[in-house]
Amino acid sequence: MAQTISHLLSARQQNAVAIAFGCAIFVALVLVAAVVGLFELDATLASESRRLLAPFEETRDHVDAAFARLRQEASAEPCSAEFRDQMQKIAFLPDGLNQFFYAPDGRLTCASSGARFSPTIDLGPPDYVVDNAAQRRAVWLDRDLSPIGLEEAAASIIADDLYAVAIPKRLSAPAMKPLGFEFFVPDSFGKKRHYGGDRGLLERAEAAERSAFRFIDLVLYRTICSKAEICVALEAPLLPIALSSRGYVAVVLLIAGIAGFGAGPSARDFLLRRLSFEARFLRHLNLDSLICAYQPLMDLRTNEIMGCEVLARWRDVDGSLVMPGRFLPLIEARNLTRPFTRLVVAKAYAELNRTLPTIRRLSITFNISPRDLDANWLLAVFKEFLESADRFEIIIELVESETVDVPAAQREIQRLRWAGIKTYIDDFGTGYSSIHNLAALSVDGVKLDRAFAMAHDGSVTARMLTHAVEMIQSSGRIVVVEGVETAERLAQLRQITPPIDLVQGFYISRPVSIDLFASQVLAEQTQKSAGVAHISEASEHQGAAAQMTGGVASAAHEDRSPPHSLEVVRRSGSPASQA
Repeated sequence: MAQTISHLLSARQQNAVAIAFGCAIFVALVLVAAVVGLFELDATLASESRRLLAPFEETRDHVDAAFARLRQEASAEPCSAEFRDQMQKIAFLPDGLNQFFYAPDGRLTCASSGARFSPTIDLGPPDYVVDNAAQRRAVWLDRDLSPIGLEEAAASIIADDLYAVAIPKRLSAPAMKPLGFEFFVPDSFGKKRHYGGDRGLLERAEAAERSAFRFIDLVLYRTICSKAEICVALEAPLLPIALSSRGYVAVVLLIAGIAGFGAGPSARDFLLRRLSFEARFLRHLNLDSLICAYQPLMDLRTNEIMGCEVLARWRDVDGSLVMPGRFLPLIEARNLTRPFTRLVVAKAYAELNRTLPTIRRLSITFNISPRDLDANWLLAVFKEFLESADRFEIIIELVESETVDVPAAQREIQRLRWAGIKTYIDDFGTGYSSIHNLAALSVDGVKLDRAFAMAHDGSVTARMLTHAVEMIQSSGRIVVVEGVETAERLAQLRQITPPIDLVQGFYISRPVSIDLFASQVLAEQTQKSAGVAHISEASEHQGAAAQMTGGVASAAHEDRSPPHSLEVVRRSGSPASQA
């Protein structure tokens, strides 16, 4: 899954998806048009079938009416001259029926044409019988009538118990030229007798009906029976019909092509929105995807680990580790600093409480934006830490990126101090109000910006370091210097008077996982009991740290520039959301 998402995130794959989606839309629209066309064709076949069967139903109605009139009007002696005249009168009606017979029990005795048969002609067993509550009819199909002197060479005969009529065989063909057709009649034995049209078409239609792949031969069949007991099967070859409907096909292909061409970029845009970093981050930010890294804080005088700063990373859906420099601006823009800080604090407490030894109390530092300096809210967020005050001392570092409402901030800082939470000014020296805030706020400590520790010897910033330490120390605050990258820099910091309290940086330890941080604390206790107090030896075993920094920290260490973290990003207004 992660590999698939990783592929989709690349521009090349997004273009491929756009092309594939456009093709899919094209194919889908063509298929929809084909299905609609099939339904339309099926409706056309049904209409054509009813048109072909309509003459048979009309003839049946005429036969019923003629038999009724014969019973009513042919009242003379059967086969007498008057009787034949009465039958002939009915034969002259404009209904297409002009040959009637007197045929009791199916034996032709005389005809409306004047013929008298002696001996009578036995028609034999009928091909099928229509027997219902209203009437009973016997039907003989395609009988040769020339032996009895009639003009019709072949016709079907329909008879009731007294009369019979000859039905000329007149079949219509479908109006659509590509259509094949076959008329058939179900006989009394359950068989379907061919009556006209393309012999064998019915068998193909029935075979297609039984097949699981009805349209594999690109032929559509339609079979309909009429009330006149005659049926028709139609065969529609799809390819010839499509070729005969080139205009419709061209319009469908044009519309599908335009839709597919337009849908491709739309799909890419949707994919970009859906898979954009912002969308991924907002959808998947939770305790599982949030990664906490812990960078130790060392007492410069005793070389003892005093605590750590909690830094945040985020595990992207493709498995890569994202540094805070990328997601913190998004958190600020979306006004999610408080929810994010709450997540970080909850994750950090769960890991620290589960993993750290209980043999000593450690200071845990979190970064907080001035906008979130609300004692009531912060006390609720750090409730679990405060309930474990024997193990953890909480320090919040105020990011110097926003104008601070000094009176309001002072009230909140004092309330936090009463509750056991200390407040530091972070990145001192970068904000325009640093000195003003230092003088106006009763903070407990100050963290100097990494620019001081990383400044070249003899530079203005390097010379200012001593003055900054003196100024902070004179105000009674703890001094923390971050960005200690080399042993030489650490040695130089030790020479500063008044002494610096705490230091942190890659030379001391990179940001590490909770397990590695816990091992550092335990290793320090072991070394301390053995008279070895420098924690940098434990830091040599930080192979897992590269994983916590996503490989960026290693490259940063090579050129002595720290990885992207909240300390860098917060200068542009980053929240206190731990990085």
